[in-house]
Amino acid sequence: MPVTLERRAYGPDATAEENDAIRARVTAIGDRTVLYEELPIMTAHSAGLCLERARELAEPWDALWLIVDVRDVIRPDAPSRHAIRNGLRALGPKLRGVYLIPGENVAVRMALTFLFRFIGFSHWRVVGSVDEALAARDDAA
Repeated sequence: MPVTLERRAYGPDATAEENDAIRARVTAIGDRTVLYEELPIMTAHSAGLCLERARELAEPWDALWLIVDVRDVIRPDAPSRHAIRNGLRALGPKLRGVYLIPGENVAVRMALTFLFRFIGFSHWRVVGSVDEALAARDDAA
């Protein structure tokens, strides 16, 4: 029976089934494109699992576009932002663009803007939906 994830922080003490459910929130949705749906309460653990899953999915590809849905996420803490930075760096030069879907969440939008400027990654954009992200990816490709 699949695990239903609760609205809580998941850390290293998460069960194997919970970790699998977290990783399942990252899926390939097209050619060289991954959708990452973050948990409402992001942790360094959940961000690390999800970005590792994105790296695994992108392994056979020469390029990767990452769509990150953070509409329901509260502002990430410092360890989570650090995990995001490290996870994005691990994706390496094949990461061609990141499309963020923050919805109306101003705090998350500001935190992610700061994060992407801090890590020096310039190929990112805030979008309103997955469809908008796919259209932007097609324009950039």
